[in-house]
Amino acid sequence: DPKDPSIRDSDKDGNPGTTVVIRHPMMGEGHVFVAQRSVARLEGRRLPTGQIRGVIFTAPDMFKIHATKWWLRKETPQRQHPSPKESPFVMVPAEGTLDCAALLAHKDTLFPTHEELGATPDI
Repeated sequence: DPKDPSIRDSDKDGNPGTTVVIRHPMMGEGHVFVAQRSVARLEGRRLPTGQIRGVIFTAPDMFKIHATKWWLRKETPQRQHPSPKESPFVMVPAEGTLDCAALLAHKDTLFPTHEELGATPDI
């Protein structure tokens, strides 16, 4: 329901949810108002370094609140990326005194690069 108080106008354009502009070469332009909620499950392994590496599985729940054109009101399937390896994560051990400013200042030495993260062990 567009009037549901739990749905916010995220982009502050006066419409509920977030407005997505869709342009189609034959159908023209329309707007879809969407809301999304996602639940994630992390599966990984603890490595000898103390890091935990793995992959994230999500259960997205996006729904259309409204659309300005009939062809945008049709249901569209949602799905997890077919390759979980494309959604890696890493957790690294940190000292208890590490605050946000220090974490950001040392992020390049604390966390692996994107390429290194791609070498996530099989789960």
